[in-house]
Amino acid sequence: MGLPNWRVTVEAAGWAGDGLEFYIQHSNFLAYLVGLNVLSKPDASFYMVPGLADERHFSFLAQNYPDHYLRHEGFRLKLHKRSGDELFDQDATFEITPGIAYTNIGPGISFRSHNYPDRYLRYIGQPPNPVEIWADVYDASNGDENYRMSFSFHTLRALG
Repeated sequence: MGLPNWRVTVEAAGWAGDGLEFYIQHSNFLAYLVGLNVLSKPDASFYMVPGLADERHFSFLAQNYPDHYLRHEGFRLKLHKRSGDELFDQDATFEITPGIAYTNIGPGISFRSHNYPDRYLRYIGQPPNPVEIWADVYDASNGDENYRMSFSFHTLRALG
């Protein structure tokens, strides 16, 4: 039995509740964190569908590009058309875990890679510079709050 499909926008938990809102959006087939002022709502809206490699987990299907999923390739999060091969399906499947950081508006969630379980989605960079999304190894010994926040997100009803 698979999980339901949900239309979502993924918000970075690090700024949630501070009056600053940053969301995962695809642009030129790469995933970035962008502010609401430059957000393309259709490019920031995804269906969370049963995982392509494991239906107990999730995959992110683009709302505006049929059969295109977020997947990590070379650990960079990208939007690609589903190829049907096993590696693609594994790269596009994520397990939702409790957030690595507790946020201003409560516990967030983190997305662990299906095929690299020591890696989680993380944003790297600081606005106004481009903020990229990667599947990165979490170092639990790093006590920096901003570092831990970069692994935590919230899902919201799709904006577009």
